[in-house]
Amino acid sequence: MKGFEREDMLPVGNRRVRVATSGDGPALLLLNGIGAPVEIWQPLLPQLGQVRAIAFDAPGSGGTAAGSWPLSMRGHAQLALNVLDALDCPRASVLGFSFGGLVAQELAFSAAARVERLVLASTSYGWGSLPGSLPALLGLGSPDRYPSTASVAHRDPIADRRGRFFQAATAVSWSSAWWLWQVRQPALVVTGDLDTVVPAVNSFLLAALLPAARLRVVRGGGHMCILEQASELGPMLRDFLQPVRPRTGSHLVG
Repeated sequence: MKGFEREDMLPVGNRRVRVATSGDGPALLLLNGIGAPVEIWQPLLPQLGQVRAIAFDAPGSGGTAAGSWPLSMRGHAQLALNVLDALDCPRASVLGFSFGGLVAQELAFSAAARVERLVLASTSYGWGSLPGSLPALLGLGSPDRYPSTASVAHRDPIADRRGRFFQAATAVSWSSAWWLWQVRQPALVVTGDLDTVVPAVNSFLLAALLPAARLRVVRGGGHMCILEQASELGPMLRDFLQPVRPRTGSHLVG
């Protein structure tokens, strides 16, 4: 898989959402970081193996309008479900990066039957977790944070800033710490040991709170290690997302 094969503006509820899809296999929903368009996933797509990759621009990112008011985290999760429904996808694994990792946790909790497996990259449990450095956090508001953003036709700078502010406001007012122990899906937590936006200690806490989680620390990795070290992480992601199924049938003991 070299890149997304199809892009559409889909009517989802009362919004038009920019959705990109590619591949054929078990569904994998990709949830973006603050202000990030679907293009950020291009380095990772070739490393995912045979999956049906689904990504969309969250409100206020890329080609999806911010709207006049922030969505709650539950609202972001519901929008993700609506996108899956629009694509006739009843169940998917979910990979959430940064802000998308918060949405992924909410989705795994509030719609557990729809989520197969969970990958949480460079993220935290929200309010109460250890914040990053101030310069790094301020950098989240920059439209140039993601190099691939330059290829997206933006509406206007004011609308883009409003969208990033809405997503940030949602993130700082939400926490999963109270119920993470109830999230039972197999989970893979990925962090870079040099992440200054979401320090790695937050991933250690996530892995400790989730009942079925394992942790991968990327040495020398920063906040975007899931993208920047995609080729290094590819084999682990493929093994996790497409585990070998045990053979079924009778076994004779002689």
